[in-house]
Amino acid sequence: MTVAGTPKLDLKSLGHHLNLSSLGQDRRATVFPNPLSLPLSPTMPDDSLAVLKGTLEFLALRTLASGTEMHGFEILDFVHRSTEDELQLEEGALYPALHRMEKRGWLAARWGVSEKGRRAKYYRLTTDGQTALRSEEERWSRYVTAVGRLAPDAGARP
Repeated sequence: MTVAGTPKLDLKSLGHHLNLSSLGQDRRATVFPNPLSLPLSPTMPDDSLAVLKGTLEFLALRTLASGTEMHGFEILDFVHRSTEDELQLEEGALYPALHRMEKRGWLAARWGVSEKGRRAKYYRLTTDGQTALRSEEERWSRYVTAVGRLAPDAGARP
């Protein structure tokens, strides 16, 4: 689909060049569509932002960077609150990502009891996880800068 006078983006090529899957995330775990692939519409039905493929692990690593141990629901809640509900993560995508990162050695985990008295797995960032996070922060900084070059300044008319 194109907007009058605007060529259609080759999304597969764009995704390849952005290399958003550098963390090795199993793409089946991300349940949100790529917002760039959605049809352009003058009105969008939902004001929240879909999470781009390849960002789930980055968001979890960034959340745990404070050094505080958190269980999965706390991570979800922290992301929702920190982004003022702009980013919506689903439990069904987060938990497999946490397990993958634990297997890679990026997270350490222990079983405990949650504030609601339920058994929960608490995660914390490891040294390898801190290294992976630094790498992804650099990549995201470059990504945001590149996209910012295409986006008009806030309040300015194109």
